[in-house]
Amino acid sequence: GLSTALHLAQIAPELISRTLILEKAHHPRAKLCAGGLVADAEIILERLGLDSSEVPHVDVKAAHFDFAGKGLMISMPRKHTLRIIRRDEFDAWLAGKAREKRIEIREGVTVRSVYVTNEGVEVETDAGTFSAQVVVGADGSNGVTRRCVLP
Repeated sequence: GLSTALHLAQIAPELISRTLILEKAHHPRAKLCAGGLVADAEIILERLGLDSSEVPHVDVKAAHFDFAGKGLMISMPRKHTLRIIRRDEFDAWLAGKAREKRIEIREGVTVRSVYVTNEGVEVETDAGTFSAQVVVGADGSNGVTRRCVLP
């Protein structure tokens, strides 16, 4: 959700005042994730004018992945293969970058339901109901948004 809002702010800054991010938890928050940023992720961040080296990290020059006896070795000339970060630190940094762009983030808000109406989309939360023309559900494949929109 944060990177989507940052992309929107870049291509349509006039929509920043109409953009709202609802976060269930407060940043920084624990998140189960290995924390590996691949080169493609860093390229996307760079296009947003963001430098992931601002976040504490460890660069990995080469990586070997193994599954069921089959392996894959990855290395890149003149650049690291992976940048290992802690997701709690990375996400808090990304939220800070969104706030710098004046994107509103409301933390501690639990989405209960999402439904389409003739006027747009309604998002029911424990903090009230929000109306929008467009909703980006970045809560994962098992999230409320997917369950409501694609039951």
